[in-house]
Amino acid sequence: MTSENHAELFSRDSLVYLSPDAPESLPGTPLDASKVYVIGGLVDETVRKVTYHPSTFSLVMMLTARRSFL
Repeated sequence: MTSENHAELFSRDSLVYLSPDAPESLPGTPLDASKVYVIGGLVDETVRKVTYHPSTFSLVMMLTARRSFL
């Protein structure tokens, strides 16, 4: 491990960035031993767990309450 940036350690031509958003997929592509593969990704912190449109919120609450009654 090092605190140096990968772009400082390897030549720009040897770097291959892998991303889940890439238009091409890697399976079936032969790996090149002369390349340095950088696995990347973004963490989407805006994902909401469960949200309801305001017009359906009361319906969801009503159905949830009704289910607990039965």
